[in-house]
Amino acid sequence: MRLLTLTALMIVSFQAAQADSIKWLGQFPKEQAQPVVELFNSEYAQEAGFTVEYSSSDADVNELLAGVDNKKADLVHLKDADLLNIVSVKGLTTDLNADTLTILPNHLRDTSNQWAGLLKRARIIYYNSDYVSAADVQTYESLGDAKFIDKLCLRQKKAQYTMSFNAFLLGSWGVEKTTRVLNAWAVNSETIPLIEKDLEGVIQTVESGNCWVGVANTYYFMRHLKAVPNTKIVAVMPNQNDIGAHVNVDGITILKSSGKQAQAQVFAKWLLSEKAQATLSQITDKFPANPKVISSSLQKTFGPFKENTTFDLSRITGLKAEALEIATDAGLQ
Repeated sequence: MRLLTLTALMIVSFQAAQADSIKWLGQFPKEQAQPVVELFNSEYAQEAGFTVEYSSSDADVNELLAGVDNKKADLVHLKDADLLNIVSVKGLTTDLNADTLTILPNHLRDTSNQWAGLLKRARIIYYNSDYVSAADVQTYESLGDAKFIDKLCLRQKKAQYTMSFNAFLLGSWGVEKTTRVLNAWAVNSETIPLIEKDLEGVIQTVESGNCWVGVANTYYFMRHLKAVPNTKIVAVMPNQNDIGAHVNVDGITILKSSGKQAQAQVFAKWLLSEKAQATLSQITDKFPANPKVISSSLQKTFGPFKENTTFDLSRITGLKAEALEIATDAGLQ
């Protein structure tokens, strides 16, 4: 009888958790987010007192970026610090709890406490080892060397990751140096057809030898390695003696309109836990934002490296228009 009573209480408790669910809207494909949601719901929901439902809708995300609170989510994942900041400056978000933010290093979280990095990636250099040696491509600046005329692959200037990267360069180097470097890149990539993707564009063209060098995010190279294990491409973490490699984040924020902010805060902190971080990193091939979590596969591929920790990612939004103008004036596609 006692066992039946305990079982009944557990069932009622789980049903109550299911009834009290929060909605997570994100830019992860559902197949990437769902294993994490299932992990939480199966192992932590009963204790937390709520479950999580995930949805991926470009239309809903675009409404938020336009400043329209569609009240369809409690917590939101966005794939770039610029996008997180856009939603934040439109006044749609609320402060994340301090005990969540302090899990992260300062450069992976918002200085106004509105968003936290969830995963990170580096935007780095790749070269075809048939034509180039590592000594030739140790810095972002080296991609403007005359030896790479007609051999430099860059993603198009209006792509989100490119705009954020160029804004980082502008914020780190200033106008004069950024203009000089982007002008050199434009010369070296002038004859290359417009490239719209990192993997199918930059990385695969470097693999073919039609480009010798290129710039792309680290997780795309991990996906390339799975398809082409004997690749000719070598990854280089640039600028290790000065500014370090540019990193950006996938991040999370909580909507001010949420009627379940307390539950969303609990889930946000859980997403930065070691188990959740390891799961997300393995699925996405992105680096965990929590510095206590190390991905063995990413460590093996890229090794330890110096990432930039001085540039405030929240500045991307204010710098990207000027950076795009410099890229346009330089002649970049």
